[in-house]
Amino acid sequence: MIAEFGERAQWVQNLTRDARVTVRVGAERFSAEARIVRVESEGGLVSAIQRLSEAKYGWGDGLVVALTRQP
Repeated sequence: MIAEFGERAQWVQNLTRDARVTVRVGAERFSAEARIVRVESEGGLVSAIQRLSEAKYGWGDGLVVALTRQP
């Protein structure tokens, strides 16, 4: 996911306090852990996500957030 307003986004501020989230995709719900993907440590991943977002939605600037499904 990409936060258009970076760390100013309320949902990003929420996940920095508690990374446990519930995700809904269509009718499916599952637990996940959210984390900010930093350019300094994972620049290749950030670039790839931003390129995919740009191709699909026409924009890709912002803070990349990864979700890892939890059991």
